Amino acid sequence: MGLKGEQIVDDRTWIIKAHHPSLLPMATKFASDKVICCVRNPLDVILSFASLSNTMSHSANPEFDYATDYPEWWAWWVKTQAITHAKYFEILLRHCTKEGKNPIYICRYEDLVSDSKKELDGIMKFLLDVDDLSGTNCERRIDQLSKQGGEAS
Repeated sequence: MGLKGEQIVDDRTWIIKAHHPSLLPMATKFASDKVICCVRNPLDVILSFASLSNTMSHSANPEFDYATDYPEWWAWWVKTQAITHAKYFEILLRHCTKEGKNPIYICRYEDLVSDSKKELDGIMKFLLDVDDLSGTNCERRIDQLSKQGGEAS
């Protein structure tokens, strides 16, 4: 969809960002072996997606308050997004658990921000199929990143 390296989905890549099971038109298809599902507080997601949908920007916010200035629209939006997200997660979890397509690791975005070392440690253990990262280059890199704090992102 226009990001650098986004079209590379072969054995040169180890992690691919996607919004499965949402499908974007013309998105490159790829196979996967594991899934990392990073979830975010639904209240933040619903508001953020409303702003993206209304401004076509990930960083801009409208000059109005949805709930105050457009309460009927906001009520519809929240209900629609709650239903859509419930379906999204039902499909994702069914694909990964009941249908056995991929093992899944779920982490919270807020935890990645507040305790990146712990969350990255869990993610990497899952990806590498190990119980301990002690003494590895991976542990060293996680330590480096966690010391950078917010600058690491």
